[in-house]
Amino acid sequence: MEVEKNGVKRCELCGGLCPKACRGTGTQNRQTVDALNIDSFINCTKIQGSLHFLVTGIHGDDYNNIPALDPEKLKIFNTVREITDILSIQSWPENMTDLSVFSNLQTIQGRTLYRGVSSRRGYSLLVMKIPSLTSLGLRSLQRINDGSVYITGNKKLCYHDTVNWTRILTSSSRPQRRQKYIDIKENRPRNECVEMGHVCDTLCSSEGCWGPGPDQCLSCKNYSRGGTCVPECMFVTGETREFADASGECMPCHPECKVQEGKETCIGPGADECVACANRQDGPHCVSSCPEGVMGGEGVIFKYPNKQGRCEPCHINCTQGCFGPGTGGCIGSSRYISGQATTGIVLGVIAILFASFSIFVLSVLYRRGLAIRRKRAMRRYMASGEVSP
Repeated sequence: MEVEKNGVKRCELCGGLCPKACRGTGTQNRQTVDALNIDSFINCTKIQGSLHFLVTGIHGDDYNNIPALDPEKLKIFNTVREITDILSIQSWPENMTDLSVFSNLQTIQGRTLYRGVSSRRGYSLLVMKIPSLTSLGLRSLQRINDGSVYITGNKKLCYHDTVNWTRILTSSSRPQRRQKYIDIKENRPRNECVEMGHVCDTLCSSEGCWGPGPDQCLSCKNYSRGGTCVPECMFVTGETREFADASGECMPCHPECKVQEGKETCIGPGADECVACANRQDGPHCVSSCPEGVMGGEGVIFKYPNKQGRCEPCHINCTQGCFGPGTGGCIGSSRYISGQATTGIVLGVIAILFASFSIFVLSVLYRRGLAIRRKRAMRRYMASGEVSP
C-alpha cells in the first residue's frame, strides 16, 4: 500500500488486508444492504459513503424480487475499519443480539449526516427499534468525527449507557458541535440490566463497555492482551514471557530472551532488551549464534562464543572462522600459514633466487676471466716463439 514518510511516498507491505474502499448505500438504486449487493463488500476496509440496514434489505423485498438476507453474510463486515458518512441500523436479523460484525470498526467520519424529518440534528450513528439487540458489540469504535448518536427504542439493549460517549465524540478536532447530541433513550433501564447481570466485566475501567466479557471494554483497568483485558501480563510466569508497553498491552518478549524464574524476562520487544540471553550475546543483542561470514563495515566478520556465551571477534587472519582466540583458534589452522610465515617464506625464496643468480653471474664472470687470462698467456707464448732462433 502507499504510505508517506518524511514527505516521500513509497510502497510498503500491508499489515493484514490491504486497504480497499467500497461504495456504500443510500442512493436511489442502492438504498440498503441486501442479498443482491452484500458480496460487493467482501474484504472492504473503508466504506465510501454510508451503510444502511433497512427492513427491505434484511427481510427482503418481494416487489423488487430481492430475497431475505442470510445473517451469516453479515460477517463480511468484519473487515470494515472506517465509514466516511453514517452507520444506520434500522433493521437487523432476529437471531443476532449484537452488532459484533462491526467489531473492527474504528471510525465513523460523519461527512454527510442523517437528518430526520422532525430533527435539526445530524446523526452519524443510528440504532433504532431492534427488538433482538442486547448489546452493541462495537468494541473497536474509537471516534465519531462529526454528527450525533441516536440509540432509541431497543427494548432489550444494555451496556449502552456505560459507554463514555463524550470521549468518542470529542476525540476529533471539532468537539464543540456534538457535546449535547447524545440521544440515548427508551432502551432497557439500567436497573433491569443490573438485576439480570448485564454489567461490565470487573476488568473493565470506568469508561464502560460495549457488551459482556473482558473483550468488550472501552479500556482496561489493568492490562490487555490482543484486545482482551487481563489482570496481569505474564511477567514472571507462563511459557511465553511478556512485558507491558506504554498503553498497558501485554507484548511477548523476543524469542532470544532467556526465561527468568521469579523475575521479569525482558523490558521491551527487542533482542537488546532481554534480562539474559537464551543462546549467545553479540554486543547488546541476544542472538541464536555468533555471526560467521557476515559482511560488516570493515569486511567479512567472524566471531566465536567465549565461556560466558558472548561473541568475540576472531583473529584478523582467520579467514574461515574460528573456535577460539588467536591464530591457533582459526578453523583449518593445521593448513593455515600466518601472514608473517608467508612473508618469511617469500623473502627466503627471493633471497635464494638472488643468491643463485649472484653465484651464476659470478661463475660466468670468473670463467670469462680465466678465458681472458688463457688467451693472453697464449699470445705471450706465441710471441716468444716467433722471436727465438
